[in-house]
Amino acid sequence: MVSYIYYWQLLTMTFVGSILVILMQDDHYVINRVSDEARLKGWLAVMYVMVVVPIGMLAAKRIWLGRKKVSLFLDDYAQKKIDTFGMSGSSLKYSVWFFTALSILSCLYTFYTIRYFPFIKAFTSSSSTLDVLRISSARNFSGIVYVKNILSVKLMPLLSYVWAFYYIANKRLSDGIMFFITFLMAASILYYDFSKSPLLWYILSYIFVYYYAGVRFRFSRLLLLGGVVFLILVVMYSARGIGLFDFVSHNSGPIGRIILGQIAGTYYMFDIFPSVHDFIGFSSLTQSLSNLFGYDYVERAARIAMIDFNPRGIEEGTAGVMNSLFVAEAWANFGLIGVLISPLWVGFLIGNLYYFFLKRRKNPLWLALFVTFSYGGSFTGGFNDYIYNGGNFTLVTLVIAILLTASLFGNYRKSRALNEHHLSSPSPTRS
Repeated sequence: MVSYIYYWQLLTMTFVGSILVILMQDDHYVINRVSDEARLKGWLAVMYVMVVVPIGMLAAKRIWLGRKKVSLFLDDYAQKKIDTFGMSGSSLKYSVWFFTALSILSCLYTFYTIRYFPFIKAFTSSSSTLDVLRISSARNFSGIVYVKNILSVKLMPLLSYVWAFYYIANKRLSDGIMFFITFLMAASILYYDFSKSPLLWYILSYIFVYYYAGVRFRFSRLLLLGGVVFLILVVMYSARGIGLFDFVSHNSGPIGRIILGQIAGTYYMFDIFPSVHDFIGFSSLTQSLSNLFGYDYVERAARIAMIDFNPRGIEEGTAGVMNSLFVAEAWANFGLIGVLISPLWVGFLIGNLYYFFLKRRKNPLWLALFVTFSYGGSFTGGFNDYIYNGGNFTLVTLVIAILLTASLFGNYRKSRALNEHHLSSPSPTRS
């Protein structure tokens, strides 16, 4: 989890691009519009994050593990067998069956409401149509939003990991079939708005599944997963009419999206806050929290940046938000104090989360939640997500619901077994 965050999200997706930006070698359509001062501020912020985030992680490590080596602790965790008997055992599995059925029905309801199945729609529609649908399906869903967002998008990927761990632990055909069904449904629901990133990262997340399960990870499996993702990218970009040169270019296609596209908003936000827009403060956390504390709710910095950059796209419904490193939203919210404090807080929070899972029982449900948090958090999302994250709160609530339902199943089974025991016991005879 920590290696993925630091070496991929920070080093690859952030640091490499920051070097191109400060050397004026990016030639990116967003960054080309920012001032030289914003380029310098963004580069300094990235350098600061690279140093301070690990300090926050080390502080969390000292609290949980003291002077123990993390590598040894992690290896010990990975080598433990998956426990399918503890924490309610079969009752937990009954609960997983129940929520799986509920989530499948919710996914089907979502597809029925939007009137298309994502993969079929992607190959039968033009790129301009998909751009409009991508925004409208996410922002203008006509059905019950909670069913789509919670019981489908949040719950189904989690359940697919649970079934994967059950299958790895027991090698039962029924578990394998359920994993296949939930994997297909999870991939489909994550692609419902035609965003490629959630789908591709979901597929790659099975690297975490293999590692945490203690399965001997062969290089061939890594090549297979990488090959599948690459093939999906080729098909998706070819369908949109993007040529080979743009596909392999450093500032367009998938490579450009990785090293520049995910952090372009960082420099743009340093350019427009506070010169064009005032600092936001806590007003963009959520509508309900803003009302609770007496703030006037405003859009998040990523949305404001996109409105400023591409107002026509916002009006036409083809533009959403502008991605940036979390420190950019911290700047947009709180200015310099946000830049100084946010990396320390984010590193400390991630470290605590990481060591919390390493201390938990290694059963399919906790493992599934560990995988979800390992790849689900994004440094190129926003700082608000590390203050209040409704998605993560919802995810934890779902896990608690699964555990409570398992407890109800367990109590019912115990009560039934006790009644059967009393009925089968001989009645006392009078002398």
